[in-house]
Amino acid sequence: MPMRAGIVLLGFAGGRLHGPAEKKYEGDYPIETLHAWAERARSWLRQGKEVYIYFDNDQAGYAVKNAITLRAMTAVEKSGAHAL
Repeated sequence: MPMRAGIVLLGFAGGRLHGPAEKKYEGDYPIETLHAWAERARSWLRQGKEVYIYFDNDQAGYAVKNAITLRAMTAVEKSGAHAL
């Protein structure tokens, strides 16, 4: 599934990820897709934005797994990004 655009507002940026499967809210994001979102998040962080990325692909707990992976990729603890 193609990467969808994020939203950039005055002080923050982010995206809402519904899952990589054809049917919304299902599936586990491939690592390549998470890397692309991590790069996007790092770009927004370099611009001084707070970053919020929301996962709602909650089938089988994939949202939590994908958020933890993305958080690690973006070094959240040091940067101010939030994977929800």
